[in-house]
Amino acid sequence: MPDVDGPEISEKAWQILTECKIQAATEEGQFLDLPGFGKPLASIDEQVEAELQEFRAKLAALGTPHV
Repeated sequence: MPDVDGPEISEKAWQILTECKIQAATEEGQFLDLPGFGKPLASIDEQVEAELQEFRAKLAALGTPHV
């Protein structure tokens, strides 16, 4: 992402900078008080459940016992 007034920075440099900032924030404990910390992500659980329901419906349509 080039700066209009400064030198162009490569994608790899941005990646390294970002990872260093995340590591520093982690070491400082800045991610410990986030909402939902340590809890499963509801959106992932909902997606998995929807996929399981779809799979079970297909099995039922084939006459196969569901899992």
